[in-house]
Amino acid sequence: MGKLDLILRIVQTAATVIIGAAASVLAYQQFKISKAKLKLDLYEKRLALFQATHGFVLSIANLEYDSHLNIKKAAVKFESETAERFFLFNEDVWGYLDELCRKARILNDVEAELSIVDQFDSKRSENVMRTIELRGWFQDQATDMVQVFRQYLSIKSLN
Repeated sequence: MGKLDLILRIVQTAATVIIGAAASVLAYQQFKISKAKLKLDLYEKRLALFQATHGFVLSIANLEYDSHLNIKKAAVKFESETAERFFLFNEDVWGYLDELCRKARILNDVEAELSIVDQFDSKRSENVMRTIELRGWFQDQATDMVQVFRQYLSIKSLN
């Protein structure tokens, strides 16, 4: 029975080693899946913030906010909706989104001045030109913003 016990112990040891190796392979595969899932979740959050930014920019550029009060509400809402930016992006995107909000507030102030009926003609003309300039800037951002977000939303970043 000595040979049989030896063979049995060898088979048990081999089975234990094989099971351990299989468990290690499965754990590594699970790690890779978790890592890919984390990247996908981050990508989806970043994409949602990009889409919110794009919607905000287009809504201002396309005159969806017809009064300065609505622009102010939209800017406050946008700042609230994009609060996660500090955790999802680097300073370049933070600064860009801050600039969008700053320009929206300027547009809000200029349009508030335009709503004053007894404004002098030269001041009124100046504010009309400033409004056109700011809305044009927002129109340009609909395409320019892609460069700001590109490195974070490239499909290559998911690899």
